[in-house]
Amino acid sequence: MRERHEQNLRRLEFDIEDIESDIKILSADTSPEHLESLEEERRQNVATLEASLAAKIAKKPQKTDIQTQWGEEKDPKTQFPAEKIKPKTRGVEQPDTDLSLDDLQLTKTETEPLIQAAVSKKALAVFKVMFPNDNLKDRSKSVDWDAFVNAMGEEEVGFVARHSAGGAAYTFEPCETSKWAGQGKIVFHKPHPAPVLDSIMMSINGKRMKKWFGWSEESFSLKS
Repeated sequence: MRERHEQNLRRLEFDIEDIESDIKILSADTSPEHLESLEEERRQNVATLEASLAAKIAKKPQKTDIQTQWGEEKDPKTQFPAEKIKPKTRGVEQPDTDLSLDDLQLTKTETEPLIQAAVSKKALAVFKVMFPNDNLKDRSKSVDWDAFVNAMGEEEVGFVARHSAGGAAYTFEPCETSKWAGQGKIVFHKPHPAPVLDSIMMSINGKRMKKWFGWSEESFSLKS
């Protein structure tokens, strides 16, 4: 490379001094002086790194073993005999083995029988409005107050209305011949100014009768 560069300079008719100076600059990296300076620089860098590493090691705290056990170490394989516990039998009541399965069987609670009253066609229509279930037609019906009182007073139903409290309150109490006789009484209010019970009021009355007397849509059948 240097020879080619020198030939190019001679071809271009550079002065000898300029050519030698240029070649000297190009050859500086291969001269003994340059190589020696590079080696010296490398040695200095290595020495600096070693000194820095030694200083870091000197500053690092040394680990010391901490004693965690004192005394004689026991052999984990050593087993001690377990203490035998004698079961106590005196004073403990023994179960009666003479009981039979019949004695242990729980008695089922008998469900109350369904009370059902046979009523007229008009009264049955009133009670269907009180317990409409999924029948949309019955859910939207209204009932005249007198029709409601007459249905409640049917022979087998037997709830007699008395206007003794004054105002719009009427007390309905089952008579002696009623299938719900002796189970208490209930108060319903006569609507005003128009004496008509809408479907919502009838549904509320039905829920009250179900709560206190166990009424449902199955409590009534058509009189034959």
